[in-house]
Amino acid sequence: MNSVQENFMPRFVAILAGIVIFGIPARAGGPEFVAGASYFDPTVKGVPLTWPQGAINYYTDQGDLSPILLGANADSFVASAFGRWTSISTVAIAATQAAHLAEDVSGANVTLINGVLSMPADTLPSATGTPVGIVYDEDGAVTDALLGTGASSALYCAGNSVFGGIDNLATNAQFLHALIIMNGVCAQSSSQLPDLQYHLVRVIGRVLGLDWSQANLNVITRNPPPVAADNRAFRERKFFRRSPREFTAAFSSRMRMAHQPSQCRV
Repeated sequence: MNSVQENFMPRFVAILAGIVIFGIPARAGGPEFVAGASYFDPTVKGVPLTWPQGAINYYTDQGDLSPILLGANADSFVASAFGRWTSISTVAIAATQAAHLAEDVSGANVTLINGVLSMPADTLPSATGTPVGIVYDEDGAVTDALLGTGASSALYCAGNSVFGGIDNLATNAQFLHALIIMNGVCAQSSSQLPDLQYHLVRVIGRVLGLDWSQANLNVITRNPPPVAADNRAFRERKFFRRSPREFTAAFSSRMRMAHQPSQCRV
């Protein structure tokens, strides 16, 4: 297995710092990350971060997500979620499954031992050759390693069924890498799949660079319970009055912040 080891707790503290640094008031459809005065090239100050040429090549896990979403079916499930964004008429972006990751990412190669996190090399922030990695965490072991023991439980599918985001950015205000983890514990029955895809679509939106919308907030709060029209409006509202360059701006980074948390700021 090709992997590296990194200290977990300093990363976690840096992640929290990074989220605070990047936090900007939410606007419906606004960018999550904007290049600031430090770390980024002066010429891109104030520019929303984007994926180069609006093209996203993603790489999926070699394994299965669950007994009802085997490898090829899981790939189709992911493609459908990307399609929810790329099929919107005003969107100037394309997403392509370029290939698979080099391994079946699992608890065998993602471990947290004595505070040291080990992951396959092609899932790390530095793996710009696989710019968007998508992990099929079949038994929840990866989720537990990254979020804590028990985090993969079906009790927490509303929050932990899909997670991840941007973890590497360039000084020219472009994204370099992102990682998405799908928790297979939340894909054990067909009744779970609509909610799983909803959360996957949401996380992909963050990877594309979208900030949370302040409209249709009951989609998040569940008060009142959202209906299909709420979910659709929540997703599509993000694209109104957007220029192509504003379309992609980033999600809260999890690992890149550990490298330069004091330099990447809005």
